[in-house]
Amino acid sequence: MFKKYIFLITLFFTFFCFSQDDTENYVIDFITTKQGLSHNYVSNLVSDDLNMKWIGTENGITKFNGYDYDYLKPSNELNGQFYKNIEILFLDSQSNLWIGTKSGGLSYLDIKNNRIKDYNYLIDIANEGDLRITSISQDSTGNIWVGTWKNGVFVIDLKKDKLIEHFNLYNPIYSIAKDFKNNIWFCSSNKLYQFNNKNKKTTTHKFNGLITNILSDKSRNKVWVATSGDDSKLYSYSYESQEIEAIETNVVSGFSKKLSIDKDNRIWIGTWK
Repeated sequence: MFKKYIFLITLFFTFFCFSQDDTENYVIDFITTKQGLSHNYVSNLVSDDLNMKWIGTENGITKFNGYDYDYLKPSNELNGQFYKNIEILFLDSQSNLWIGTKSGGLSYLDIKNNRIKDYNYLIDIANEGDLRITSISQDSTGNIWVGTWKNGVFVIDLKKDKLIEHFNLYNPIYSIAKDFKNNIWFCSSNKLYQFNNKNKKTTTHKFNGLITNILSDKSRNKVWVATSGDDSKLYSYSYESQEIEAIETNVVSGFSKKLSIDKDNRIWIGTWK
């Protein structure tokens, strides 16, 4: 019998699922500060090409290779600075790590050379010095899309190292997603924005509840949309009908719903409260 190890890390909200058959046996391990995690409040986790886990916490980033722990925090050893309270992590197409913080803005980690570059000089337009980054994604041309708590969405051209677009929105951008047609979707409050990467036009769709997550689903030709509040429906934009559709799930979340899709194209819904 062959075993699969699964590591669970304490999250402020979490969903976890797996299927099991007679030939597999699963072992679940919990990682906390006792094992080497830098903080028990984990906000985000990504896995790179070498299966290295990068874990965002309230005390910097914990790097875990399956055996040993290493830590990334603001220090003179790193070429650049970032605030240690991590909100979001994102691996770009070159497997470099983008770091969004709760009040220190945006940084980029060159993993190979262990160098950090601060990108606040491009997105801190109002010179506030207190930027909260809530979502990060990348489009098909390599541009980085950055969602913030109250400053809207910024689009950065990495090749030219400049800001090329700013959607000036005042509500938190909880999710940004590139779909299977290379369009970019992002949300602000109860509005869903669809950015067509070919003609550069933006279409707006309005919902009753607060939008908390967006998920691309190529197998169904849809983009799924999760909302919070008393609404127990799961919404989707259908490229076939070009309309917003809804299905009843009986899943309610007072604060946040998160979506994931597995290899069998099943949709999983995680809730917070």
